[in-house]
Amino acid sequence: KKRIIIALGHKDLGMNLPEQYQAVRKTAKMISEFVKKGYQIGIVFSNAPQVGMIHTAMMDLAAKYPDQYSRVPLSVCSAMSQGMIGYDLQNAIHTELLKHGIYKTCATVLTQVQVDPYDESFYDPVKVIGKRMSASEAKEEEAAGNQVVRCEDGTFRRIVPAPKPGGIVEIEAIKALLDMDQIVIACGGGGIPVMRQGTELKGAAAVIEKDYAAGLLAGETDADILLITTAVECGLLQRRRDICGTGILNSSPCSRRSRRRSASSRADAAGRLSLQQWSWPGRRLTGLPGRISGRE
Repeated sequence: KKRIIIALGHKDLGMNLPEQYQAVRKTAKMISEFVKKGYQIGIVFSNAPQVGMIHTAMMDLAAKYPDQYSRVPLSVCSAMSQGMIGYDLQNAIHTELLKHGIYKTCATVLTQVQVDPYDESFYDPVKVIGKRMSASEAKEEEAAGNQVVRCEDGTFRRIVPAPKPGGIVEIEAIKALLDMDQIVIACGGGGIPVMRQGTELKGAAAVIEKDYAAGLLAGETDADILLITTAVECGLLQRRRDICGTGILNSSPCSRRSRRRSASSRADAAGRLSLQQWSWPGRRLTGLPGRISGRE
């Protein structure tokens, strides 16, 4: 069987819990089509709205009830979002498959992804998360050892690094489930960023781009296709670097008027990939074949 890794974006999951519940039902229909075509499926999803919501809620609880609640590390918020999204998504997929008479397990794997403590992003954080803060709240955030950035409206927000994924801790469990032809949801939100310290894994105050994690997962599982769902009309292959940091890809802009979005995957033996597209009502699916061609 061909193996496909699907990277889901914001539009596929909604911006809050009610939207998420409705969005995953539509996404499940798309995924069921690949199941019916016989693909082995791994799913990675974006968690930016959800992890921001969890982070804000936990911060507010700690501020309002300091005797009962403490600040929650960003890595823990990421773990919570994996369960929150995975729960709705796997149930939606299960329900959709049953409508077609398909009995197949869909499981969410709480996934940690190792990052390099010397990654350049730790010296130049770029990811803005959480709620807008006043100047006094921003000082408290800095006093806690976090970095903030001033917004155009005069408010402040926390800013964190976005290191590249180095290795998927639970990769053997993920591969075992895929080999058993089970649908696997893994590396949610790019994975929980962790650093190895001796025999322990310590959570990092960072976020990982889910497309990079999806590219790494595709390579580690020998996937035939990496599929990135996007709401934009066209894709752009990066000129010099792909998601896994290997190979050279040619720049291929689709339209000067279109919003550019980079989408790339692990280079094959020839070191060059061609962009493939699948249409789906309401969205465009941009796929990049891996070791072999992704054509039907």
